[in-house]
Amino acid sequence: MSKASCLVYLFLAAGELSVSLAQVERASIVGNVVDTSGAAISGAHIVVTNEETNTTQNVVTDSAGAYTVANLIPGRYTVTSTNPGFRTFTYHGFELQVSQQARLDFTMELGALQQTIEVSSSPPALQTENAAVGQVISNAAVSSLPLNGRNFVQLAILAPGVSGLDYAQTATINSGTRPDELRPGGTALQANGASNYSNQVLLDGIDDTEMISHTFVVRPSVDGIQEFKVLTNNPGAEYGRAAGAVVVVTSKSGTNQFHGSLFEYLRNDKLDARNFFALAGGPKPPYKLNQYGGSLGGPVMLPHYNGRDRTFFFVDYEGYREVFGSPLVVTVPTAAERTGNFQGITTNGIFDPLTTRANPNGGVAIRTRFAGDTIPANRFDPIGAALANLYPLPQTSALVNNYTTTPIKRSSVHRGDIRVDDQLSSQDNLFVRYSIDWGSIQMPNTFNNDIGGNENSFAGFDAAHGHSLVGAWTHIFSPGVVGDFRYGYTQYDMSLITPTLSNPVWGRIPGRDTSNPLEPNAPIIGMTGYAGLGAPRSEPLIRNEYMHEAIANLGILRGNHSLKFGTDLHFRGVGETASPPSESLFGRWNFDPSYTRNTAAPGGTGDAIATMILGYPLVLHRDVFLPGSASLRTDELDFYVRDDWRISRTLTLNLGLHYEINTPFTEAHNYWANFNPVTGQQLLAGKNGVSATANINTDYRAIGPRVAFAWQPTPKTVLRGGYGLFYDPQGNAGTNIRQERQPPFDFILNISESGNDVPSLFVSQGFPVVTTAPNLAQGPAVYALKGVTPNFRNAQVQQFNVSVQRELTKDLTFTVGFVGSAGAHLSWAPNINQPNPGPGAIDPRRQYAAILPGVSAITWLESAENSFFSSMQTSVEKRMGKGLYLLANWTWAHGFDNIGGDGGVNGPVPQDPTNRRADWASSNSDIRHRVNLAANYQLPFGPGRPFANGTSVGSYLVRDWQVGAIWVSQTGLPYTITVPGSPSNTGASSRANPVFGVSPTPANQSIAEWFNPAAFTTPPAFTWGTLGRNSLNGPAIFNLDTTISRNFRFSERYNLAFRWEMFNIANHPQFGLPNATIGVGGAGTITTTQRSNRQMQVALRFGF
Repeated sequence: MSKASCLVYLFLAAGELSVSLAQVERASIVGNVVDTSGAAISGAHIVVTNEETNTTQNVVTDSAGAYTVANLIPGRYTVTSTNPGFRTFTYHGFELQVSQQARLDFTMELGALQQTIEVSSSPPALQTENAAVGQVISNAAVSSLPLNGRNFVQLAILAPGVSGLDYAQTATINSGTRPDELRPGGTALQANGASNYSNQVLLDGIDDTEMISHTFVVRPSVDGIQEFKVLTNNPGAEYGRAAGAVVVVTSKSGTNQFHGSLFEYLRNDKLDARNFFALAGGPKPPYKLNQYGGSLGGPVMLPHYNGRDRTFFFVDYEGYREVFGSPLVVTVPTAAERTGNFQGITTNGIFDPLTTRANPNGGVAIRTRFAGDTIPANRFDPIGAALANLYPLPQTSALVNNYTTTPIKRSSVHRGDIRVDDQLSSQDNLFVRYSIDWGSIQMPNTFNNDIGGNENSFAGFDAAHGHSLVGAWTHIFSPGVVGDFRYGYTQYDMSLITPTLSNPVWGRIPGRDTSNPLEPNAPIIGMTGYAGLGAPRSEPLIRNEYMHEAIANLGILRGNHSLKFGTDLHFRGVGETASPPSESLFGRWNFDPSYTRNTAAPGGTGDAIATMILGYPLVLHRDVFLPGSASLRTDELDFYVRDDWRISRTLTLNLGLHYEINTPFTEAHNYWANFNPVTGQQLLAGKNGVSATANINTDYRAIGPRVAFAWQPTPKTVLRGGYGLFYDPQGNAGTNIRQERQPPFDFILNISESGNDVPSLFVSQGFPVVTTAPNLAQGPAVYALKGVTPNFRNAQVQQFNVSVQRELTKDLTFTVGFVGSAGAHLSWAPNINQPNPGPGAIDPRRQYAAILPGVSAITWLESAENSFFSSMQTSVEKRMGKGLYLLANWTWAHGFDNIGGDGGVNGPVPQDPTNRRADWASSNSDIRHRVNLAANYQLPFGPGRPFANGTSVGSYLVRDWQVGAIWVSQTGLPYTITVPGSPSNTGASSRANPVFGVSPTPANQSIAEWFNPAAFTTPPAFTWGTLGRNSLNGPAIFNLDTTISRNFRFSERYNLAFRWEMFNIANHPQFGLPNATIGVGGAGTITTTQRSNRQMQVALRFGF
C-alpha cells in the first residue's frame, strides 16, 4: 500500500502541467485551430457549452493550435472558437457519446469577432482517434428497441463478437444458473472468446461488478441511463482487471428544464404462446408481469435558491413484479419400477452388485443378472425404497420424459437512483449518485414442498440487495491544469434460504444436526436419468460483499502529445456463510446405473432407480463448516499512463502501459489453508511460519503494454489496429477455490465409488456426523482438500485487432476487421489425488494414499491453461437521421481452449489431468457465425414528415408511429458426449468412445434424436474416453423481437407513448442442447427450450 500511496501523491504533484483527463465514461473533444492557409493559431479560445445545463468549459489552443476539452458528460454541446482578428466560429448540436473522443477542427477566417459563422453538426461518424473495438448503445436505441424486462444489457449482445451466456444467446441475458443471476438482469455476457468472469461493469466510472459471479451490483433502470458502451477488444491503458468486455454506463443528470416520466409495462399469459414442450390441451403456465416506475430531473429549486445553470438533480424508480411458471419435462419411475420390476426398462437388464466377483477368464469383474430383471423384496433398502416411492406417477406411458410439471416462481425488484450535479464555480464541478437494486425470488421445487426436487437449482427464498455510492470532483486549477477525483462504495448482499420439506421419510435419514437451525431437513439426491429429489441446494447461503474505490486521474497536453495517467485503487471484502455449490450441510447422494450394470458389457444395463431401491449411492458428500462464517479481504491496485500522439492530422498513435497488483485473499481469523503437493502437508495461515495468504504470492508481473494506431488516408476512410496485454484476477484464486472450505475448518466428506465393485455405501447408514477435526492420516478417504499453486498468475490475454472503416454517407459507416485474442495462465483445477486408471479399489491407489489415506480429492488450482480466438467482424451502422437508426453486424469466429469451463467455483476440471492436450478443442461458447440486426424507423407521417402532415383526422391517425426490431441468428453451441459412472475406475467421469463407421448425425435429425447414441460407446475398463471435447453442435438459433409504438403529443412538452412489444414474434422454438450422456434414458433427445415461445407486452409511458 505504501508504494501505491506514493504513486498517487506523485501523480497529484503534477499540477503545473496542462491536463487531459481519462474518466472512462466521460467524453472529450480534441482538435486543431488553423487559418485558411493551414497555419496553426495559438491562443485561440475554445468554449464548450452543454446545451441542456448551460455549464461551460474554456480552454486555449497551444503553440501547435491544438486543444483538448475533457471530462464532458455525454450530451449535446455548442462549441465556439474565437481569436482576435478572426470571425467567431460556432458549432451547434455537437453530440457526444459515452467514452467518445471526438475530433472537431476549426478553420478560422479573417474578420471581426462580431462576425459569426454558425454550423449545426454532429461529430464525424468515423472513429479517427483510437483503435478500441466496441459499440455505443445510445439512449435513443435503449428507449426505442424491444427490451424484455427493460434490461438494457440485452442490447450489449448487439456488439460484434458478444453473446449471452445462456444457450439461446439472444435477448435473454439471465442464465439462471447462479443465484446472482436469478435476480432479473444478470450480466452474463461473453466477448470474443473470453469468459463471462472476465467482464467488468463501470457505472459513472466506478466498478459495479459483483466479485464472485461478476453480475451487476446495481443495474440502473432504463430511465436512469444516458447511454452505454461495450468495449470488446483493446480499450485504452486506463482499463484493467478485465480481459473480456467492459460495459461503460453513464447515468442521467438533470438539466435546466424539468423532465420526467411515468410508465407501466404489462405482460401476462393471455398474450403469450404456449411453450413447445407443454402438454397438448393443458393450460398455459400462469404468467403475470407488472413493471412500473418513473423519473424526474431538473434544476434544484429551494426557497431562496435557484439552481438553474448550476445545480441539477435526477431521480428514478422502477418496480418489478413477476409471477411465472416454467414447464419442466422430467423422467419419473413407473409403477412397476417402484416394486423392483425392471423388465423392459433397460435393453439388457439389471445386475446384482453383491455378486461382483473376479472373472475366471481374466479382465473386468463379472456380475449375475437379477432373475426376471426384478429385485426381490428382501433386498429392498427401507429408506431407498421409500425414496423411490416419493416420485409422482408418470403422466404418460413413455419410459423417459414422462412427467411435466410447472413450478410457480415469484419475483420482485425495487431499484432506483438519485443524482445531484453542482457547478460549484467556473473551476469546480461535483456530482454525487446513490443507487439501490433490491431483488428477491421465490423459487419452487421441481415437485412440491413435500418431496422437493432439484431441477431448479436454487429453490427457496433468494434475495440480492445492491447499493452503489459515487462522488466525483473535478477542479480546474488553471486554464491548463485540471484534476478529477472519485470515490465509490458498493455493497452486495445475497441470501438463499432452502425450504423445509414435509414428507416423513426425510426424518428417517440418520445424520441430521437438529441443533443447527440453518441446516435443511433433507439432503440433495441426484439421479442419473431421472429427476432429482430432496433439497435443491442443501446449505443456506448468506453473502455480504463490499468495495471501497478511490480514483485519481491527471494528464498532460503538450504539442501533439496528450498524456494521461492515473490510479484506481480497490479494497474489497466478502463475508459468507455457505458451502461450495453442490455441497451440502446435511448431505448429498448421487445414484446412477453403475451398481446394477453388467461390468463386463455395460451397454444397455443398469438403472439408477434400481440402485436407489437397493440403497447403494455412488457418491456421498457432506459439508460441515465449524466456524460458521468467513470474512475475506483483497486489494486491487491499478496504475496507468497513456499517450495519444497525433503525428499528423491523419495519423494518431495510442501508446500506453497499465500495471496492476491483485493481492491474494486473506481471512480475518486465518480460516485459510493451502496444500504443499511436494510434502503432502497442509499449510494453515498464521501457523508454523505460514503467511496470512497461506503462502500464495502476489503476482507483480501484470504489466500490460498497449499500442494502437488510427490512420485516415482519405477523409472518408480510417485504418485502425491495436495490440494490448490484459490481465484478469479470474475472480481471484481464493474465492474460486474456497480455501476456507476444507479441514480443519470445513469438513467436506467426499466418498466416490466406481460402481464396478461391491458397494460400501448404504442409504440406511445415513450421513456421518462430524463434530471435530478429522485425522486425515487415517482412512477411509472421505475428506477433500484444496490448494493453490504459490505462484498463481493473473490470467493473461493478448488482444489484437485491425480494421477498416468507411464513411458511406454522413451518418452511415461500414467496418470490417479482424479481432482476436490469445489467453495464457488461465485457471484450471485438476484433482491431483486422482488415481491412475486401473483395477482395484480406488482409495488405496490415490496419489497421496500413503500419507493421507483420509483424503479423497485434492483440488489444485493452477494458472496453466490456454485459449485462442480469431474472428472476422463486419458492421454497418447508421446513426439516427431522417427517422432511421440501423445497426447490423456479422461475426465469423472460432474459439479454442483446454479449460472446459468458465473459471467458476473450483475452476474447470479436465478429463485426464495428465493429458491437457486431450482437452484442447472448441470452447464451450464457440459460435461460428452470428448475425445481429437492430433497427428503429419513425414512419414518415405527421408534422415535419413528408406525408400526412396536415390537420385532418386521417393525418392524426397515422402520425407519430415508429417500429423497431432486433433479429439474432447464430450457429449452435458445441457439446460433449459423456458416459455414466467411471469406466477408468478413478472416480472421475469420462467422455465416450466413438464407434467408427457409424454417423453421429441421424438421417432425419430432430429433437427426438439430435445425435445417434449408437455412434458412441462406453470406453473399455480402465481407460479414458477418446472422443474429443465439444465434438458435436446443438441447434442453431433464429429470433426476431419487434416493437410498434406511437407518441400522442398534447403539446411540445407533454406526450403519452403507447408501446406494443413482441418477443420471438415468429414463435420459433429455441431448442436447448440435447441430453448428452449415453447409456441412460433420453440420450440424444432435446427436452428444453432455452428461450420462451412468443411473448408480448404492452406499455404506456407519459413523458414531459
